[in-house]
Amino acid sequence: MNRKLLKIKGRRHLKVWMFTLTGLTLLLLCVWPGEKRASDTAASKTPSSDNLNLVIQPQIKSIDQHGQPYEIKAESAERIEKNGETIMVLPEGKIALDKSVVLGMTAETGCLSQNADQMTLQGKATVKTEDGYTLNSTQFDMNITEKTAETDKMVHGTSPQGTVDAQGMKIDQQGDLAFKGETHMVFMTEEK
Repeated sequence: MNRKLLKIKGRRHLKVWMFTLTGLTLLLLCVWPGEKRASDTAASKTPSSDNLNLVIQPQIKSIDQHGQPYEIKAESAERIEKNGETIMVLPEGKIALDKSVVLGMTAETGCLSQNADQMTLQGKATVKTEDGYTLNSTQFDMNITEKTAETDKMVHGTSPQGTVDAQGMKIDQQGDLAFKGETHMVFMTEEK
């Protein structure tokens, strides 16, 4: 009978020692200086309290009221509460027009107003069409609802047919491209 009592008493002591040893190990890991722990790394990526509306690598994938898909993503975005706009860093996106023509777009910065379905691309802004046009300007105004892209700023473009420089341009919802103001085009011809 004494032996059974000792075994049970020994097991109880073992459980207490294991619990104590585990607790001391956890305490030592939390207090001991050294390598950065996963919790430290995660905390360093959290936005600071002065920039609570900052989102890292946001993406919007949606369908407009006509059933056409569009996609917008950026390196980061910050929502401005007072006017409902979102300021984006390195935005890029795709918008399908009515003829199933897809416009691709990139820029250094962008401003998205979801209430008005407007997006302004600024900086080194580029719009690409499926038929080979690459249009560069300092600003493009995109209307997501009307499926248009336009600018009154200088545009330089390339295409399989040649190059174009114009004082502005507009792409309508059918994908038709029209240049504004004085326009200079250079057409490439095939050598025979």
